[in-house]
Amino acid sequence: MVTLIKGGHLYEPTDLGCKDLLIVNGKIEKIADDISLPEGFFRESEVVQASDKLVFPGFIDQHVHILGGGGGGPLGQAKEIAFRQVVQSGATTLIGTLGMDTVSRSLPSLLVKTKALRQCGLNALMYTGSLVFPPATLTGSVTSDLMLVDEIVGVKTGLGEPPFRRPEMGELENLITEARRAVLLSGRQSVIHIHLAASAMEWIESIESILDRRGIPYSQIVITHVNRSPALLKRALEYARKGGAIDLTTCVRPPERPHSVKPSAGLKYYLQEGGPPEGVTFSSDSNSFRVLENGVVDYTRSTTMVEEFRDCILQEGIPIPQALAAITRNAARRFGMAKERGSLQEGFYADLSLFDKGLELTDLMAGGRWLMRKSEIAKVAPGE
Repeated sequence: MVTLIKGGHLYEPTDLGCKDLLIVNGKIEKIADDISLPEGFFRESEVVQASDKLVFPGFIDQHVHILGGGGGGPLGQAKEIAFRQVVQSGATTLIGTLGMDTVSRSLPSLLVKTKALRQCGLNALMYTGSLVFPPATLTGSVTSDLMLVDEIVGVKTGLGEPPFRRPEMGELENLITEARRAVLLSGRQSVIHIHLAASAMEWIESIESILDRRGIPYSQIVITHVNRSPALLKRALEYARKGGAIDLTTCVRPPERPHSVKPSAGLKYYLQEGGPPEGVTFSSDSNSFRVLENGVVDYTRSTTMVEEFRDCILQEGIPIPQALAAITRNAARRFGMAKERGSLQEGFYADLSLFDKGLELTDLMAGGRWLMRKSEIAKVAPGE
């Protein structure tokens, strides 16, 4: 299948200007000022006129409760994510995770759901572990999970929340070194993705001391939910300056979370304070369960990703390339995908989105396959 997108304003995330983009067999074959298809040369071809569109790489959402989160009792379980929800968020790559509930949710079920989303055309991946320490595994150890299961790109754990067991420093150090050993043995990049409580800043210092003592790159540890408070964001900025990876959660924002920092405003603060542009990302924490301060039960949405991206540009005045990098190229680098995803480059997978000039998503493609076309979502599976 050949698709030619003509005249769109391309962002790589850097601004490429108005170009034509040729897709052949799921990958970007050529980007040029003008590309024409020989008439009748290709058996199946499509020409898309995009002179009124902005063309971006597909978003990468690195924290999604694809099975639905728990924590609200039997009647408070969030639903599994649907293909439609992912597409509406602009994501072509997503990473599934378990949360607090490892009883009615499990890693085998998470892997099956990940495979189902892959069959729908998405680049779906997952973490081993959960919020609970020590981490649950599929094969008996974090190292073997990361080495043997292609879909697993990291291990998740949680620090500082009241329901979580507080690990001893030696246990945390062993987890970090185990994940590092998997990188060295497998040759694949992986991360430790740490859910951090708003009041748990002292854990960042503990993490830094372990990394310094063991000579492990700061970039291997991702601290997420850093916009839960201004103080936590400020401390996370210090971590990023040392080479650490931080992640702002797009569903954590006022007024639902009165003491939080709106992600778009958090990104502006981070950049204005001189944070390394490559050290920050966005993720949605979609389909999780939470109780707000007023007692209202809330289920988080994947579309907060595209909403906060839009607010970065329209409300905070962040240039498109900087806002786009936080949900495309930066995440691709973090997970070892920077040579094939997260950017519009020749030879990369054709993961891309088309937005109108008002920054509304109209089209989404993953691996050369349309998942949304002219605002209509593809039918890929029963019930999706």
